[in-house]
Amino acid sequence: MSTDKYGGNYYFAGMPSSETKYAVWRPDITLERNYDVYAWYPQGSKRSAKAPYTVYWNGGSQAVQVNQQTNGGQWNLLTGGKPFAVGTSGYVKLSNKTGETGRVVIADATKFVYAGS
Repeated sequence: MSTDKYGGNYYFAGMPSSETKYAVWRPDITLERNYDVYAWYPQGSKRSAKAPYTVYWNGGSQAVQVNQQTNGGQWNLLTGGKPFAVGTSGYVKLSNKTGETGRVVIADATKFVYAGS
């Protein structure tokens, strides 16, 4: 069990050549503003070196590969200053489709932080 997880639990999945599992974090945005989006995961040598996160916001999206072997147990910026609309249309998705073998993708936590004007 990992000691650098966020909260009480996290999920993980092996990585086949096609997506078989994914995690989605969908906040309920109350103020239409620009937000920085962060991910938290426990690090480890058996983690993915290219965990495929995609951040969806009002009018766009960005794919971000994260090396989950490093910088675990802390908030890591996925993307900054993106416009999110009120409601639940903006979200983060993490897929297990990496093509790596013998590793896992960790889905633990995300957060959305007001980025200022």
